[in-house]
Amino acid sequence: MKNLIFIILILPFLSYGSGSIIGNGDNGEDLEGFKLVTSGRLLSTRELAIKTLKKLNVSSIKHLGNLFPEVSNTKIYITKRNIKESELEKLGAYETGRSGFIYARTFPRAYASTRFFPKSLELSNSQLIALHIHEGLHRSLPSNYREDEKTVTAITLAITTPNSSFDLIEDKVKHLIQDTKNKVNMTLPKIKSISKNNKVTINSYLFKVSNLSEYSSIEQQLELKNILYPINGYFNSLGIELGFSVLKIKNESLLGPIELGFRGQIGTLGNFKVEANIAWMRETGNLSNESQILSVRDSFKVGAILTGKFKKLEMTNSIYFIKDKTSKKVLNNKQYSIDFPSVTLVEMKAIKELNKFKFGSYVNIILAGSYESKTLNVFTGRRSFISLGPQLSYDFGTVKSTITTNILLSKLSNKNFSADLNSLSLAQDYIKLSFDYMY
Repeated sequence: MKNLIFIILILPFLSYGSGSIIGNGDNGEDLEGFKLVTSGRLLSTRELAIKTLKKLNVSSIKHLGNLFPEVSNTKIYITKRNIKESELEKLGAYETGRSGFIYARTFPRAYASTRFFPKSLELSNSQLIALHIHEGLHRSLPSNYREDEKTVTAITLAITTPNSSFDLIEDKVKHLIQDTKNKVNMTLPKIKSISKNNKVTINSYLFKVSNLSEYSSIEQQLELKNILYPINGYFNSLGIELGFSVLKIKNESLLGPIELGFRGQIGTLGNFKVEANIAWMRETGNLSNESQILSVRDSFKVGAILTGKFKKLEMTNSIYFIKDKTSKKVLNNKQYSIDFPSVTLVEMKAIKELNKFKFGSYVNIILAGSYESKTLNVFTGRRSFISLGPQLSYDFGTVKSTITTNILLSKLSNKNFSADLNSLSLAQDYIKLSFDYMY
């Protein structure tokens, strides 16, 4: 509480006069009397500030999408201790006011450096965390708000106050930063409000096996995925997806497709952020029997995801298209020709947040073309499936666990043969246990 009161008192003076430029102000290197910080409390408290921003997921809040990379990537400089007080005054270290001191200065534009003064080292860790975030807001808010000290201070307090939450910060930002009413905003691709959290996901599927076909369905699947956001700056919202899976089919194990994809935000639409996803899945391993040939397919998919958060309710709407594929394989001197159809997948999901728990449900609509093989005398015609299920998550911090149940409403028959959809986890009942690790 003592630290919070002190933060409230000093915030209005943390970067007073931040619009004044000393030298060219591009990276701070020309500022006489300043040296680059490479170790110590200023860097360790910046890491704590980064963890705070990650934990609260501020990158997903409108107008705060650039705050995380600004705090993470700014160069930090500090005055040398042998500089005279008169020189510090020329550099802007001191200003008139109740506090009498300026602890740090930055410039109200993206990628500017942050200049700290020796007085800042007398602050506590929690106060330095607030200072890092405060200076980052001066660089990352919309340009007409960057020098508004009242707005910057209020948002800093919303983020650093004890028991802060995503909803509290989002409500504060909505109140302080007004958008033009009744205007749909679609911007490409400079918007960076997607969370920049790298993530590893492990999915374990247990399928209900169908006995309607002589060809066995997939029984179990273990899937590993990793999404990385390796680029800073203009394209920092572009993520790279890598993944593979292991399938169990008829008491045999098969290394499933290797997946390579890209995911990134392309804009906003009303209160929704819009992401695009493109991925390629390549079949691997030696297929040893007919069930594996029928069940595993190469695929190329494109999709769009719209995500919006309203209070503690998160809505996600997505649509994916998987391209058709003709596959020719030879097994035991017999040639197989299989026409895998195109598939359209529409998903609608609603998730309610209850402290560390998240509970919700989803509905999937699957539209598949005709699966054909003259070799096997199979012709399904067009097919459609509807599935739904509940979802429950618990957030441990950097790790989140989720259990999902998929219930297929459209019951399969011999006519609706669906082995081609099994490796896409689309046409079977299943229970899925997931673990997400953020780093």
